[in-house]
Amino acid sequence: MRLIPIVSTFVVLVPALAAAQAIDVKTGLWETTVKSQTSGMESMVDTSKMTPEQRARIQGMMQNMAARERKSRSCVTAEDLARKSGSPIGGDDDCEYSYTSRSASKIAGTVSCHKRGMTQTGDFSYQAQGREAVSGTMHMHVNMAKGSAPAGAADVAVEMNSRWLGSDCGDVKPRSLAKKAP
Repeated sequence: MRLIPIVSTFVVLVPALAAAQAIDVKTGLWETTVKSQTSGMESMVDTSKMTPEQRARIQGMMQNMAARERKSRSCVTAEDLARKSGSPIGGDDDCEYSYTSRSASKIAGTVSCHKRGMTQTGDFSYQAQGREAVSGTMHMHVNMAKGSAPAGAADVAVEMNSRWLGSDCGDVKPRSLAKKAP
């Protein structure tokens, strides 16, 4: 049941996305709200051999994971804004990105990731609303495998809104430092 955390690695740091592609935003502390909606997760778990109690527990977990909202804070530095390589979406350099649009106010494209028995493919679009706000969407399709056998699929729709809180990041570490931490 690692679907949501893995997909979330793409979207938690919208300001980092802006930083990697030189969207014209302010440096400092950003707050991001991520809303995700997942469908199709029931195909990932075979409940036919479970007791009714186990089945109810799994179904309850899936319902809780189907729609989520989470907030996070990140620190965007001038170094982040100058960086133009690697992951555009908050920290997964193992994925491949293809861009259909890149400008000071918008970035859009597709992403493909393969790891831990999962293949994730999707599209994303992020738009700066001035220098103090970024919003965007991402749609992902996730295929799970157990060994070489398919183990289910799910779709995830994500909506993000980020807003600049101020130039002082306080105790929030910049993305560039956070990635270097052991």
